[in-house]
Amino acid sequence: MGSIRVQKLTKSFGIHTIFRNVSFELRRGERIGLIGANGVGKSTLLKCLMGQEEYDAGAFVISEGETIGYLQQNITFDTAVTLRQTITEAWQDVLRCEIQLKETEQAMQHEPDSQELMNRYSRLQERFEWLGGYEYEAMSRKIIHGLGFAEADMDRLVQSFSGGQKTRINLAKALVCRPDYLFLDEPTNHLDMEMLEWLESYLLSYGGGILIVSHDRYFLDRVTTSILEMENGTITKYKGNYSRYIQQREQRRKAMENAYEKQQEQIKETEEYIRKYKAGIKSKQARGRQSQLDRLERIEFTSERDSLHFAFKPVEECGQKVLVLDDICGGYGDKQLLTIYLYCCVVGNQRHLSDLMGREKQHFSDDYG
Repeated sequence: MGSIRVQKLTKSFGIHTIFRNVSFELRRGERIGLIGANGVGKSTLLKCLMGQEEYDAGAFVISEGETIGYLQQNITFDTAVTLRQTITEAWQDVLRCEIQLKETEQAMQHEPDSQELMNRYSRLQERFEWLGGYEYEAMSRKIIHGLGFAEADMDRLVQSFSGGQKTRINLAKALVCRPDYLFLDEPTNHLDMEMLEWLESYLLSYGGGILIVSHDRYFLDRVTTSILEMENGTITKYKGNYSRYIQQREQRRKAMENAYEKQQEQIKETEEYIRKYKAGIKSKQARGRQSQLDRLERIEFTSERDSLHFAFKPVEECGQKVLVLDDICGGYGDKQLLTIYLYCCVVGNQRHLSDLMGREKQHFSDDYG
């Protein structure tokens, strides 16, 4: 079974170290969630693995011939390319494999007893089946429709789509090429509930390895088989989904805190002994204790980051309109994204959406990502 191995990877920008000695393995069938606070280096790590950023030390090893599909957050497309052309481009591995199969078949007609050709044909056929070669067009349509595009969209220029739709196009492109591994950076952005459920179902049935950067804990809970937590420039792996990670992390932090406090107490006692006897008859023992203290591997422990908390008092019941929205529009430039003709009236614990002057409707532009 193939795998991706990341070995002691280190990346810095100037004097600022983003991560150091990062190591993990991603096997086929694994779905790993990569989590951490904004700015810790998750997207940078993916870019290093994809060759878009150079790393300073370490190694990235992938089995020969295996491929990676990559969804990144900021993407650009050729201005003259249609959605159909973009998806067709993602089939290139399938088309190449199909050509190689035909060439090998022709060679076998001239050398029917060649074991080397038979082995090559067997490997190519296995690869062709993995890539979905016998059904790649139908699979592509299924992916495109699952991500909210209609047949009429296929010949539209990609540049005519909204930013959110372009992100979904890039996701479709990554899925259509059916790589051995998927690197997905915030794949749930710009997906409605139906698309999100479709994506979850697709990833759960996917046979390759998946590395997902996401802040959507519910998505991670349903999809992942393990979690990589990126914190303070290092990575810690936890088995299980996001909920299981929370439990294990709490247990690990408590154990580390106890070990840290115990070590700090030991250090304090040793330092006190050294101060007390460094000039007396036990100075030799004090120097020995100092040597032990100098060699001691210190446990690093940081308390939880401060969180922002809100507390709202219960709202008293009333019969008045709390919020009224009328003729609300939103957009940017000449592109209108949102128009609302309604008002929202909260009475007690009930929320009512009512029509105003016979206009009961809410419109969201198709361009809204």
